[in-house]
Amino acid sequence: MHNGLNRRGRWLLSALLAAITACGGGGGGGGTTSTAPSDTGAATGSNSPPSTGTLALVAGNADGAGNVDGTGTAARFNGPNAGAVDRSGNLIVLDSTNGLIRKIAPNGQVNTVFSYASTGLSFPSGLCFDPDGNLYVSEEGWHSILRITPAGASGVYAGNHGTPGTADGVGAAAGFNFPRGIACDNAGNVYVADSSSHTVRKIAPGAVVSTLAGSPMLMGSADGTGTQARFMSPSGVAVDANGTLWVADSFNHSIRKITTAGVVSTFAGLAGTSGYVNGNGSAARFSVPMSIAVDTAGAVYVQDQMNAALRKVTPAGDVSTLISGGTSGLRFSVAAGAANVAYAISTDYHAIYKVDGSTVSVLAGKPGRAAHLDATGSQALFDGPQGVVVAADGSLRVVDGGGTVRAVSGEGVVTTVAGSSIYSGYADGVGIDARFSNPRGAAIDAGGNVYVADSTGHTIRKMSPGGTVTTLAGLAGIEGSADGTGTAARFSYPQGVAVDASGNVYVADSGNHAIRKITPAGAVTTLAGNPAALPGSTDGTGSAARFSAPSSLALDRAGVLYVTDNSYSTVRKVTPSGDVVTFAGAATSAGSVDGVGTAARFSGPKGLAADAEGNIYVADTGNHTLRRISATGTVTTVAGVASKASFEPGPLPGKLSSPRGLAVKGKQIYITMQNGVVRVDLAP
Repeated sequence: MHNGLNRRGRWLLSALLAAITACGGGGGGGGTTSTAPSDTGAATGSNSPPSTGTLALVAGNADGAGNVDGTGTAARFNGPNAGAVDRSGNLIVLDSTNGLIRKIAPNGQVNTVFSYASTGLSFPSGLCFDPDGNLYVSEEGWHSILRITPAGASGVYAGNHGTPGTADGVGAAAGFNFPRGIACDNAGNVYVADSSSHTVRKIAPGAVVSTLAGSPMLMGSADGTGTQARFMSPSGVAVDANGTLWVADSFNHSIRKITTAGVVSTFAGLAGTSGYVNGNGSAARFSVPMSIAVDTAGAVYVQDQMNAALRKVTPAGDVSTLISGGTSGLRFSVAAGAANVAYAISTDYHAIYKVDGSTVSVLAGKPGRAAHLDATGSQALFDGPQGVVVAADGSLRVVDGGGTVRAVSGEGVVTTVAGSSIYSGYADGVGIDARFSNPRGAAIDAGGNVYVADSTGHTIRKMSPGGTVTTLAGLAGIEGSADGTGTAARFSYPQGVAVDASGNVYVADSGNHAIRKITPAGAVTTLAGNPAALPGSTDGTGSAARFSAPSSLALDRAGVLYVTDNSYSTVRKVTPSGDVVTFAGAATSAGSVDGVGTAARFSGPKGLAADAEGNIYVADTGNHTLRRISATGTVTTVAGVASKASFEPGPLPGKLSSPRGLAVKGKQIYITMQNGVVRVDLAP
């Protein structure tokens, strides 16, 4: 899976960005890597952190998701999914994956105004302001409506928090059933598209909840007054200056109108008939309209979900298209402000677009692009790259989450070596005839063979230097935990791989919470951890040790294996005899603290690599940083700023966003993040 879109959908996402650029616009899982040790001997390591260095883009697109306040394209969002314009003309946005509410001033300045991570919000999907400046948020996952006062106090305003229902009543006595869109009028009333009850609800001041239109749990497409009307999973609702409500009736593929007297009529589209046609009233066609907004002149803006389009409906019922990405399933939401001004809030591009008449521009955020294109440098496109390794000639091999292995030359030229970006699967073969299923980690041996953890295929694959892909161990598509040889062995969502100088391959068998070993002949044994036991973070030998979703591996020059124990945010150390100790971080708490051994803190680390001096580098994914652990266990931060997710090239520390795979070549560290590959150059 890739953020809710299939591979074809991710490829087609580029159409929207291209359309926006043409109109005048501006501006995943843990891969792992290890290289074979060049020689043996005790690791020496250095305790002093690198003092200078730079961060640069190698290939692809490292922009997109992040968490940074700033102006315009200097700001970063992560999965924004709803917005509303306040009475001062600021756009307020639900930055959903970051768990924040952000304010965007008309000049594009972004500031974080509220963190809802501690409020228990689950899948917030809509927001609006009342005349007193109170902010209301629909909690789709908790079936309730949250209110945040201008002073920042928050609490459940209406609905039985966590329990779906359809009852009218006051406050917690009322029930909602997956409420989505929400709108506020000038009298302080709040309107809710209660999607799974197929109704539109009204919350009067004092949290008095009533059913304005539709009949609970009765779906249909009938016009009428109040409970005589029928809807089918309404998702969006907006209110104009006259108090008229506009409803995106999603699975009736139509735009409905509700007067102040509760009379429901179909304004645009034809109930039960989907399509993509501009026209007037019932001659127009929509396909699953979701989000809806209305500007001060009474024009209605609609996110036409399955058409991936932003549509406009005039007060006379004329439907036109403002933005069309041509992508089934593209996710964004819409807000509106002054006359002829709307905002497209892109969940998938992590950016906010302003539509002023026919002009489209980026208001805030820097769009990222997920696709598959062989080209040079920033012109190349990746689809969630994961593991990365350095070949003997200095070129890279990158496991692309879209189902391919890509080569990146020293000049940044990207070519596809094996696999298909269009078709996933389990097929062995040569080049593009091979198929992968959600490939993750990578390792390379002295002969240039690349080993890939094919995660949802539950197999370990081997790619020759010429691009011939075979299955080393496991049976394609069959999950399990059995030791054995070749296809008799079983894995469960393997994520990380490493290979030693003798050709033994080690596997972070994430779903089995164990570390497995594969000999060159394909014989699989369990080195540490116990697939039959509950996950944990116990040090010990062999099956007495416990892991929880180990995600990446690296071998030092002495043949000692290092493991990121993802769920517990630690780095573990495994000797060749299977003795496991916690090397850095503490299973009791996550965080971002430099220090020695268990005094240090990490947050969901997903990538590891070892250098020739015995240092271990960690992609500290949740902290958006690159960390270094010396041979004596001293942890320092090399690149990135904790809790600030972005891509900021230039002098270190720069900024990173959810780094995943790592590879080291001398003083150069290659990192996969977003949809590109970046490089840290450390000073000698």
